[in-house]
Amino acid sequence: MKESITRILTTILHTIGVSNKRDKDFWINFFEVLLHMRGRKNYTNISRYGSFGESTLRRRLGQLFDWPAFHKALLSHVVSPDSPVIGVLDCSFIHKSGSKTYGLDKFWSSVAGKSLKGLEVSVLGAVEVLSRRAWALDVQQTPSGVNRLDTYMTQLSRMLSHLPQIKYWVADSFYAKVKVFNLMNSQGYFLISQLRNDANLRYIEPSTQRRKPGRKPKWGEKVDFSELSLWQYLKRDFIAPHLHLYTQELYSPQFKCRLRVVLVKNIKSGAYQIIASSNPKQDPRQVIAYYQLRFQIEFLFRDAKQFAGLEHAQTRKQQNLNNHFNISFAQVNLMNALQLHLPKITSKNSLIRVAFNTTLIHSLIHKLGLEPEFVNSKCKIDYFYNYGAFAA
Repeated sequence: MKESITRILTTILHTIGVSNKRDKDFWINFFEVLLHMRGRKNYTNISRYGSFGESTLRRRLGQLFDWPAFHKALLSHVVSPDSPVIGVLDCSFIHKSGSKTYGLDKFWSSVAGKSLKGLEVSVLGAVEVLSRRAWALDVQQTPSGVNRLDTYMTQLSRMLSHLPQIKYWVADSFYAKVKVFNLMNSQGYFLISQLRNDANLRYIEPSTQRRKPGRKPKWGEKVDFSELSLWQYLKRDFIAPHLHLYTQELYSPQFKCRLRVVLVKNIKSGAYQIIASSNPKQDPRQVIAYYQLRFQIEFLFRDAKQFAGLEHAQTRKQQNLNNHFNISFAQVNLMNALQLHLPKITSKNSLIRVAFNTTLIHSLIHKLGLEPEFVNSKCKIDYFYNYGAFAA
């Protein structure tokens, strides 16, 4: 496992231009420690497992680092250029105390269902369409006291030019705003998002019924979502059979563009949702499939909090916080990459257990002055490597 980490990180660091041997050794050793350590991922605890002190960590992790290039290089290393990929964007609330912490404000927590005092990170990710595996591409902390949508748009516009291969971006209903659609349309990208249930949408063709004297209207009548006779019925959803799909190409006066709209109706409850793509010619089944893949970014948030210490930041400074958040998602990306190289390890929990067991065994062999060849030949040491891991 250590050889796999070293090989992956060496390739990535070389790709982004980290040529200094001291810097290379630090980052390789640092991510190895993060993988096998136990407890909180903060400066004090990391220094107990690694060969660097707490002051060294604070100094190193207070410096600038090109994290978007790091994430992109890792994605290019593990994902084939021919593999279809979509972009996703979302935010996550982070618990944090301390009145002097940078960015401390009230942010929406979907778990609590209300705004809480803490921090927030905005994440741009990529999801492989075939394997449904999610990768973090850019992580940015949301400042306090600013227009948050403008902050998200700044992050998105900064990254779009570096990701020309990702044409479709998926987001939840919060991002269904005029600014977002305008940004996507101006740069040749497509947005898939959920609209309000009372969205103002109009049919493309005007009604053939006799109208009042005057100029012929450019667009048709406003859509009544309780009357679907003019919609194309797509039958049931492949994943959830109780969902029936209807589609139509409509015009949005709000966004001033044509949309491919898919209405998802729950036949059990009678409720419906409206999913729209800014590409009016997109296949409606693909619109639904891409929007369902949006949820994969939630697994990135879950793994970053559960396995990578996203909420363990032991700092209040802006740059240190930025590095901490990016390191957490970089570790999740690395664990995903390692699982591709080590198919027998079926979960991140098992990956961390095997890494800890391996490091502990090798430390015991070294400290006790044993010969590794003798130990491996006389003992069933593979059992201890995988002690506590889930069976493949």
